[in-house]
Amino acid sequence: MNDQPALTALPETPLTRSELQALQEVTRGRLMQKKIPDADRDRLIEAGYVEHKLGGLQATSEGHRYAAAHRS
Repeated sequence: MNDQPALTALPETPLTRSELQALQEVTRGRLMQKKIPDADRDRLIEAGYVEHKLGGLQATSEGHRYAAAHRS
Protein backbone atom coordinates (compact mmCIF):
# COMPACT_ATOMS: atom_id res chain seq x y z
CA MET A 1 0.00 0.00 0.00
CA ASN A 2 1.24 3.52 -0.80
CA ASP A 3 1.46 5.67 2.35
CA GLN A 4 2.23 8.88 0.46
CA PRO A 5 -0.50 11.54 0.45
CA ALA A 6 -2.32 12.06 -2.82
CA LEU A 7 -1.30 15.14 -4.76
CA THR A 8 -4.12 17.62 -5.08
CA ALA A 9 -4.31 20.70 -7.23
CA LEU A 10 -4.04 24.00 -5.46
CA PRO A 11 -7.21 26.06 -5.47
CA GLU A 12 -7.40 28.46 -8.39
CA THR A 13 -6.59 32.06 -7.52
CA PRO A 14 -9.01 34.35 -9.37
CA LEU A 15 -7.43 37.23 -11.28
CA THR A 16 -8.64 40.68 -12.20
CA ARG A 17 -9.03 41.55 -15.87
CA SER A 18 -5.72 43.44 -15.79
CA GLU A 19 -3.91 40.52 -14.11
CA LEU A 20 -5.36 38.06 -16.64
CA GLN A 21 -4.23 40.25 -19.53
CA ALA A 22 -0.75 40.39 -18.00
CA LEU A 23 -0.70 36.60 -17.58
CA GLN A 24 -1.79 36.10 -21.18
CA GLU A 25 1.01 38.42 -22.30
CA VAL A 26 3.56 36.30 -20.39
CA THR A 27 2.18 32.98 -21.68
CA ARG A 28 2.75 34.06 -25.28
CA GLY A 29 6.38 33.08 -24.68
CA ARG A 30 7.97 35.84 -26.71
CA LEU A 31 9.22 39.31 -25.91
CA MET A 32 6.43 41.18 -24.21
CA GLN A 33 4.90 43.96 -26.27
CA LYS A 34 4.04 46.07 -23.24
CA LYS A 35 5.23 46.48 -19.67
CA ILE A 36 3.22 44.60 -17.09
CA PRO A 37 2.24 46.78 -14.12
CA ASP A 38 4.36 45.94 -11.07
CA ALA A 39 1.28 45.18 -8.93
CA ASP A 40 -0.02 42.69 -11.54
CA ARG A 41 3.41 41.05 -11.83
CA ASP A 42 3.70 40.71 -8.07
CA ARG A 43 0.21 39.21 -7.79
CA LEU A 44 0.89 36.69 -10.57
CA ILE A 45 4.10 35.60 -8.84
CA GLU A 46 2.31 35.37 -5.48
CA ALA A 47 -0.47 33.26 -7.04
CA GLY A 48 2.12 30.88 -8.54
CA TYR A 49 1.14 31.64 -12.16
CA VAL A 50 4.44 33.33 -13.07
CA GLU A 51 8.07 32.97 -12.01
CA HIS A 52 10.86 35.48 -12.31
CA LYS A 53 13.64 33.72 -14.22
CA LEU A 54 17.02 34.96 -15.38
CA GLY A 55 15.61 35.97 -18.77
CA GLY A 56 12.53 37.68 -17.34
CA LEU A 57 9.06 36.46 -16.47
CA GLN A 58 8.00 32.92 -17.31
CA ALA A 59 4.56 31.37 -16.88
CA THR A 60 4.33 28.26 -14.73
CA SER A 61 2.27 25.24 -15.78
CA GLU A 62 -0.50 26.55 -13.50
CA GLY A 63 -0.29 29.91 -15.25
CA HIS A 64 -0.60 28.28 -18.68
CA ARG A 65 -3.62 26.28 -17.50
CA TYR A 66 -5.33 29.33 -16.01
CA ALA A 67 -4.72 31.45 -19.11
CA ALA A 68 -6.02 28.69 -21.40
CA ALA A 69 -9.13 28.18 -19.29
CA HIS A 70 -9.93 31.92 -19.28
CA ARG A 71 -9.31 32.84 -22.91
CA SER A 72 -12.09 34.86 -24.45
